[in-house]
Amino acid sequence: MKRQRENTLGQVEPKKQKMNNTLEQQSYPFEMRDKILQILKSEDLEDVSALKAALSEMEKLDLRNNYIEDAEGAAIGEALKSNSALTQLDLRNNKIGKAGSTAIGEALKSNSTLAQLDLSYNYIGEVEGAAIGDSLRSNSTLTQLNLSDNEIRDAGGVAIGEALKNNSTLTQLNLSGNEIRDAGGVAIGEALKSNSTLTRLDLWNNKIGTERITEINNHLKINLHIKHAKEELTLKYLFMRELIVQQEELTDPLSAAIPQIHLDIINAIFIQCIYILGDTSGDTLDCF
Repeated sequence: MKRQRENTLGQVEPKKQKMNNTLEQQSYPFEMRDKILQILKSEDLEDVSALKAALSEMEKLDLRNNYIEDAEGAAIGEALKSNSALTQLDLRNNKIGKAGSTAIGEALKSNSTLAQLDLSYNYIGEVEGAAIGDSLRSNSTLTQLNLSDNEIRDAGGVAIGEALKNNSTLTQLNLSGNEIRDAGGVAIGEALKSNSTLTRLDLWNNKIGTERITEINNHLKINLHIKHAKEELTLKYLFMRELIVQQEELTDPLSAAIPQIHLDIINAIFIQCIYILGDTSGDTLDCF
């Protein structure tokens, strides 16, 4: 399992992790957060009644960078099943693996209040990614989901793609850095034919081949044609490795600098921002 973040604990990537990764800090109930951490670190997690009670008092919970492991993640999942208060949950940069992420996936099937969930930088693999994807079929409240920098691979990508065909609430989805290959890319691309709610999709740093990128491009054209007829537009932001260009290439005319496949995707979705990879200055968004 890759772990690329140890040297950047607590650092927020500019722009890229703007998706479902922030909880408002003004008047944040740190005492309740600490109480929840104390419960999670206790020896007995089989009885989650105390955790359920504590979570019922929270609307937004930030537990990032707290070395939360699998058993603790599973307890959170169990508590979420009946929770009706929490709307934002940040669990990024922990050690949640198979048991914890599977339990959280199961909770999403019945939870009716959670709108933003960040599980980036954990130990979520193919089976768990597929379980979370399956939960999106029935979940009707989650609008933002960040699974970046895990290893859900094709199994997770396929499950999420299948779920996106019917999911009508998710607007932002970050799947970057997940070893997703062609099968996952195809499934996600197929979903984009009919999905009418997704406005931001991040597939950067995966292993989807150029041919699959072309297919996704074609699916986006179909999606755009349907939505444009209804005077709607979805998927404004698409981040993929094939859309990366160097900052100095962003000159007029744009068509002279970007390969045709990139222009096709940009034209198909009226993309407003291209993700730019700087050599030393970090990742930025150039909007036009």
